[in-house]
Amino acid sequence: MFPRNRKWLWLLLTAVLAFQGCWRDPETVKRRYVASGDKYFAQGKYKEASLMYRSALKKDAKFGEAYSKLGETELRRGEIREAIGALRRAVDLLPRDENPAGRLADIYLAIYATPKNHNAAVLKEVQQLADQLLKHNPNSYHGQRLTGFLSICPKPLPLSRKPIRCVPTNPIYCSRWPRRSFRTKNWIRPRRCYAGSSRRPPTSLPLTIS
Repeated sequence: MFPRNRKWLWLLLTAVLAFQGCWRDPETVKRRYVASGDKYFAQGKYKEASLMYRSALKKDAKFGEAYSKLGETELRRGEIREAIGALRRAVDLLPRDENPAGRLADIYLAIYATPKNHNAAVLKEVQQLADQLLKHNPNSYHGQRLTGFLSICPKPLPLSRKPIRCVPTNPIYCSRWPRRSFRTKNWIRPRRCYAGSSRRPPTSLPLTIS
C-alpha cells in the first residue's frame, strides 16, 4: 500500500507544482487580469476593470490589448487624458488593429468640436491616424471614414492678434454690416471701409480678430 500511496503523492505534488508554475507565468497572469477586467467592464464596474487592466500592464508593459481596453474603460469613466494616453500606446503597439486608432480619432474629433480646441493641430492628429490606417490597409474602414470627414470638414479660421488693414481689396473683414466675433460671439460695430469704391480711405482702419 505504501508504494502505491507514494506514487499518488508524487502525482499530486507534480500537479500542484505545475499549477503554481502556470499561475506564476507572466503570460498566463496578464491574460487572467484582462479576463477579470473584461468581466468587470461588462458589469459596468469601470474602476475595477481599470485596476485589472493596469495590473496586466504591470506584468507586461507592452501589452497592446490591455492598453486598448484600458483606454476604453477610462473613456467610460470620463478620464479623457488617461484614455488618450492609453489609446496612443495601443496604436503604437497594435498598428494593424483599427479599433484603437478609430476610437482615438473619434475622441480628437469630439475635442475639435469644442470652441477652445477648434484648431488645425487637432485635425492634424486625426489626419496622421487616418494615414497610418490606410498605410497598413488601403481598404481600412476607419481610415476611409476619417479621410472622408477631413475632406468635407471646414478648416479652422486663422486667429491673429495683429491688426488687419481695412482696404477695398479685403471685403471679408471690411463689411458695412454688423458681424460677430469668432471667439466671444459678441457683436462688433460696423466700420466704413469704402468697399466697392475706387477712392482709398483717408486712413487705415485697423481691425483685430478677437
